[in-house]
Amino acid sequence: MGLIFWIDENTFATSLTQKALEAQGLDFYTIANAKDFAYLIEDLKPQTIVIESKTVLKDLSVFKEQYESTSHFFGAKIVVIGARSEFDFLENIVGTLELPINPFQLKEFFSKI
Repeated sequence: MGLIFWIDENTFATSLTQKALEAQGLDFYTIANAKDFAYLIEDLKPQTIVIESKTVLKDLSVFKEQYESTSHFFGAKIVVIGARSEFDFLENIVGTLELPINPFQLKEFFSKI
């Protein structure tokens, strides 16, 4: 499945998600905002990028700049948590998740995308 890169300011929920996915053998990396992450995308080359819409919308212009500067995230699959109407510029959206998320069911979700 490859590395899952997760952008979400809710560190409590993200921490639980990380523990659940890592316990199921998935690689997971998380950051709490969309301000400065392009270098991580370049270094880690995640296969899936999950963005929590409210978190990213706080820094949407910076997010767009980083998206464009990383060759559109190198073809990674993108999953949006919540509303995705503001993310029409993203080319590789393969799914959405609605809150609340059951972190113990995410492995199955990711295996289908």
